[in-house]
Amino acid sequence: MRSAVISLAHGLTGAALGVMLRHPAAALLAGVISHIPLDETPHRDYRTALAAIVDLVATAAVLAMACIYLHRRQRAELVLPLLLGAVGGILPDLEVAIGYFYHQRLFFPTHTGLLPHPQLQSGNLGIWTQVVVILLDLLCLGVATAAPR
Repeated sequence: MRSAVISLAHGLTGAALGVMLRHPAAALLAGVISHIPLDETPHRDYRTALAAIVDLVATAAVLAMACIYLHRRQRAELVLPLLLGAVGGILPDLEVAIGYFYHQRLFFPTHTGLLPHPQLQSGNLGIWTQVVVILLDLLCLGVATAAPR
């Protein structure tokens, strides 16, 4: 199954941007836009549908924990921007999933070939690029949620 980067990286990047922007519509748009540079970063895509499902479940779990964390820190106003940013980050890959099952045409620029979508066929570099992105996202989330209201 061809899917751009892993959803955890896309989702957390969108979530971090959403929390930093603190506005739901801006969060959604920033999440979608953030999909492009992540797709343009060399990476390995899913090899099976099961891997995609496991990643989506892990993404949902991490986002749920982030929402619980925000509620406990009495920062509930950041939950909606966090979730909409995450949805925006993952949304472009929905067309890939639909296209996989229903053989539909793709429209997102990194999925059509209009913009680069470099693939690594072997090695661990693709995994490490995503790990670095996820760690940076978590750092940004921590800093943004600690910032004054």
